[in-house]
Amino acid sequence: MVRALEERTAALLPRDSPRGCEESKLLDAPVLLALHPDRASGLGLAVGEPADLAALADAPWLTPVPVASCYERIQRACGTAGFVPRIRARSSDFSVLTALAADALPGGVQLP
Repeated sequence: MVRALEERTAALLPRDSPRGCEESKLLDAPVLLALHPDRASGLGLAVGEPADLAALADAPWLTPVPVASCYERIQRACGTAGFVPRIRARSSDFSVLTALAADALPGGVQLP
């Protein structure tokens, strides 16, 4: 697993606060990215290292089903990086997605 730590990907609805409101950061919620080990090393990434999602714009993506809460987060994170993910497979079972990223789809990535 490689952790993508770009703060802007953590917000589901990035926007400016209304005038007169004060913002306080409550917590960081890291987003995890599962890559086949060959793909990760081809990108020069090590476990726990931040990932540039734009480098994965042409990769086939493995995602949860659209009704999953993190599906929208994936769409927004990729959009922030400048692309729409090319989804090859969807599943509601994260163990299936992780197994596909690890074995069956060497180019595939997953962002739960």
